[in-house]
Amino acid sequence: MANGRTPVTNGSSYEPQHQHMNEDLFVDMQYAKPDCKDPHMFATKPWEFCQDPTNTYLGLRVDKRKDFKSKLDSKASKRVEHEVQRIQQTRVNFESYENKKKMIEALKKARNEWRNEVKTKRDEYVKGVLEKQPKFPARWCRDQQLDLDLLERVKSWKVEDEPGHSTVGILVEPSYGFKACAMHFTKSSSGWVGIDHSHNRYSGRFPNQKISVHDLLEGDDANPLSEQYGSDHMRYFHFPTNNMRWIEVRRHIPKALAQDADQMPLESYGSILQRETWRSQ
Repeated sequence: MANGRTPVTNGSSYEPQHQHMNEDLFVDMQYAKPDCKDPHMFATKPWEFCQDPTNTYLGLRVDKRKDFKSKLDSKASKRVEHEVQRIQQTRVNFESYENKKKMIEALKKARNEWRNEVKTKRDEYVKGVLEKQPKFPARWCRDQQLDLDLLERVKSWKVEDEPGHSTVGILVEPSYGFKACAMHFTKSSSGWVGIDHSHNRYSGRFPNQKISVHDLLEGDDANPLSEQYGSDHMRYFHFPTNNMRWIEVRRHIPKALAQDADQMPLESYGSILQRETWRSQ
């Protein structure tokens, strides 16, 4: 319940089970700090009790985002801005493809028609909620009031979509801007230890170093897959999505990776990753 008033059902006062009237019935705690166990604390001051400001920002109601961002420190605020800009850029890039434009227009049309129908029939829906006889009478007041509060919010809905991002130009990045995670380990007396790798195409620090998927798939000498290491070094790359083409691009592993006698012969990689093995399976 986010309206700050005591609910009234069929003319009688109703005190909900929910303790705090100015927050939603359900507070998503997945981005709260581990030591924050109180949903009310997180809902009241998410900027103070969140461990992931970017996802917390995106998970908030739109009308609460500006206030949340204003209370973040400069580093967290820049992270949020970067993610918002990335999302805007991705939308603009996606809509620039001719074969996607009809799909986008159909989506906008369907969304606007749905909003318009709900706004037009709001009073009818309210009447239906008030007349509905629930299967569980003990929950009637609570569920009924929740539906009424949700329908109250419909009054402020905007049927048409907000204007597009006119200041964002088309910038189609190779491989759609995806980045792969890169992790390097060195062997020590106590086992494998994660390290920061100084490759000029990496950003960040262990265990969050990243590299553009496009750069990782390029077969030039600067590709980190072409680097040679001894048996005391191990590396791991995680791609953010499944893409058969990416696997096929790298099926011809550089010879440097197969020069040790104890490694799988280079030609074996080709047979494992051949189209007949993977496609349509």
